[in-house]
Amino acid sequence: MQRHIQPLVLFVSGFIFASIFWNSCLDFVADKPVPDAVFSSSIIHLKEKILIKNKNTEKIVFVGGSNVAFGIDSIEIKKAFGIKTINFGCMAGIGPEILLSKIKNYTSSGDIIIFCWEYGLYRFKRTESNFTYLNLIFGPNKALRSNYPLIDQIKLSLTYPTSHVRNSIEVAYNSFVNPDIYKCPWFFDKYGNIRSNQEQIIEKLIILRTRRKEQLKVRSIMKLTKNL
Repeated sequence: MQRHIQPLVLFVSGFIFASIFWNSCLDFVADKPVPDAVFSSSIIHLKEKILIKNKNTEKIVFVGGSNVAFGIDSIEIKKAFGIKTINFGCMAGIGPEILLSKIKNYTSSGDIIIFCWEYGLYRFKRTESNFTYLNLIFGPNKALRSNYPLIDQIKLSLTYPTSHVRNSIEVAYNSFVNPDIYKCPWFFDKYGNIRSNQEQIIEKLIILRTRRKEQLKVRSIMKLTKNL
């Protein structure tokens, strides 16, 4: 009887130890986000600052992923309707839960919230999400995860890749890496619209030269192919 009990005890002990160790790893890296989380979180933070400034203003808020970020100009909508309009478009991989948790504190009665989700987000399931979402809720948005049902927290903990834990530690303790380099480089105006390419003028001559170089490359490749 004891021979059968001993392996069971070892198995249970090992399972408990592994669970404690893995949770300790997740807690340890919570404030050491991977590059993906640094980038995504920096976009959210920039958009959040715009909402904070307009918290007590009647407004229209467009919420979604990159389809909103790149596809909507809130200034033009403001001109058409006469109501201040905010572009809260981030990335589809962030998922709706994180975005909704951010806007709820800075909107009030009378505000118009328009959700423009990418198709995949209409079937969003937190336990079947992508790595961007996981990196955020195990990093900068860990407080949101703590409000989930226990079963979801366990499933998500088992889903998080060990390679991301290693990557997080490598970034945090690599003296040659400044995590700030992973922040979003795009320029947003005061209404949340991307203006990174504003006033970036390319002369016609440069375009023609570039096209000529590409044509010469293609011809060279075609000659080499014929010789073969």
